Amino acid sequence: MASLVGISLKGAQQPKSPSYIGAPPSELTKVVQTTVAASDEAVNAAKEWRAANCPKDYACTNKTLMLDMAMTDLQTEMKAWELYLK
Repeated sequence: MASLVGISLKGAQQPKSPSYIGAPPSELTKVVQTTVAASDEAVNAAKEWRAANCPKDYACTNKTLMLDMAMTDLQTEMKAWELYLK
């Protein structure tokens, strides 16, 4: 989910992308930026969690917590879009 969000929002702003629609309007600039940042953070946390191979120690617990927090942050950013989807 996280990578799909980031790819979609980034692609929408890249002229050579099939999903190109242009730069976001000024009222959406901040929410787009924070959503992309949260998406990137969640993707990176997921990569680190997978790379840890989940040993039963603190490192795995910490990676799992970081992934959970990153996904929660992404969900919070996605909720900010509700204002613009009505």
